[in-house]
Amino acid sequence: MFPPNSRYVSLIIHCRQPEAVDKRYVSLIIHCRQPEAVDKRYVSLIIHCRQPEAVDKRYVSLIIHCRQPEAVDKRYVSLIIPCRAHLEKSFHFDCLREKTSYITLNNIKNCGILVIQMAAEAAYLKYYTYRRERWKEKIMEYTNDRGALTLKFPVQSFRKIPNPYLKEEEGDKEAAMYVAICDVKELPANIPMETNPREQRLTTNVAKKIKNSLLDPAAFDFYLLNRGLLLSARTVSFDNYSNQMTIVFEDPDVHGNVDGGHTYKIILANRDQLDLGQQYVKLEILTGVENIFQNLAAARNTSVQVQDKSIAELEKRFEIIKDAIGSEAFSKRVYFKENDSGDIDVADLLAMLNMFNIHKYPGKENFPVVSYSAKKKCIDYYIEYHKKFGESAENPYVKMVPIMCDIFKLYDRIEISMSRFYRQKNQSGRYGSVKGVAAPKGGRSLESKFYGKQLDLYSPTGFLYPILGAFRALVKEENGVYGWKTDPFAVLERVGGELVETTVERSRSLGNNPQSVGKDSGNWKTLYITVMFDMMEL
Repeated sequence: MFPPNSRYVSLIIHCRQPEAVDKRYVSLIIHCRQPEAVDKRYVSLIIHCRQPEAVDKRYVSLIIHCRQPEAVDKRYVSLIIPCRAHLEKSFHFDCLREKTSYITLNNIKNCGILVIQMAAEAAYLKYYTYRRERWKEKIMEYTNDRGALTLKFPVQSFRKIPNPYLKEEEGDKEAAMYVAICDVKELPANIPMETNPREQRLTTNVAKKIKNSLLDPAAFDFYLLNRGLLLSARTVSFDNYSNQMTIVFEDPDVHGNVDGGHTYKIILANRDQLDLGQQYVKLEILTGVENIFQNLAAARNTSVQVQDKSIAELEKRFEIIKDAIGSEAFSKRVYFKENDSGDIDVADLLAMLNMFNIHKYPGKENFPVVSYSAKKKCIDYYIEYHKKFGESAENPYVKMVPIMCDIFKLYDRIEISMSRFYRQKNQSGRYGSVKGVAAPKGGRSLESKFYGKQLDLYSPTGFLYPILGAFRALVKEENGVYGWKTDPFAVLERVGGELVETTVERSRSLGNNPQSVGKDSGNWKTLYITVMFDMMEL
């Protein structure tokens, strides 16, 4: 098994001074059982599995031993990790056949680690390496003695999800899942990203939507609307006293951000505009998934199914709307399918139009709350009507064409006038102090949704949608098309103060929650009746 003259040398690997080795005696000899026979006069670097104390530190740059990392002399070395590191691929070096051989540092793997492993019977030398410069970058990035990155940060909540396949006697050997909610301001900025298979492009419509959702000053549901981050880690722990979570990322090849790269980068780029406690993000952390990592990354990064609106656009079902708004300036900003340019979603238009469908909502008994709570249903309603009636006169949306642009203008007028209407009923009050209402930050300006009018304050859609929906009371059908019973803008000026006051007071009664107001059918009904009575008094 061992070459001749093995009594002289166990293992000699020379990294920086090969010229110092007397080649008459030394080639490359691996010996496991007689380290005491090593002649230390000729050796630059000796790695021995069980006796690291035998290393002559005068010549060694850096030696990392599996159990004694503190013994490393950091003044001189490169990096050597012995025997216990196991990687997927290997380079085999036959020590028995070569009399004089030197290990060359090649750019083989992006981990920056030279691995030396003894093969029991074949006496092979396995190794991985990377450029020394790249390793220096990595070693600065990771913090503990094993080259692992440890992140410790506060979270709002933490829970371990039990593994249904894990038997009690198997302990923690199997995969485990953890879920935490973290303030975006406290999310670490150095979560490894090498494990994410996607290149993050922050200029797409999806990225813009994530950013808008994050920075929405009146929204408090980012952690619900966004899928959050999926992380793979070696270990996860939680301190109940400090409410801090500790995550250890050990292997950069399989530990890090698996999914949610866009969300993560958008948070880092924009969170300075937010206050602590304003927005949160969900973290899903998986441990023990190293063996299935490739399948995990592929499965979690599969593109979502094509949205119904994209299919509808392909089938040319939106021509009714395109023709109706074609002359309006905002028409170029509406996007009808995924990844299309524009900043106004056709789903928003359909949600507003649904409020005025007097065929579906003929009176004061049923109210289009789904326009706020479930915009997806508004898309479905539109597609169903189009499949049934096409672009014939029987389609309610065809009937709606004469008033369609008025609806969007009315929305803008309401949005612009909210502060003014509030002061009509609360002369000493400040609309900006109402929960959910927000002023622009960081020099940003606010504009109305469709026509770009200047706004002094942002109003939540939970306020705006029910107020807009109240004006369905003014819609009538005549000669097969929809029209107004009276001028909606004039009615708005008369009852706007009452509509806003009712909405704000309802929000306060529901815990100062604009979202609850938007979903409250009672509030929709009250506002509708207010508009209806004003019209009846004329």
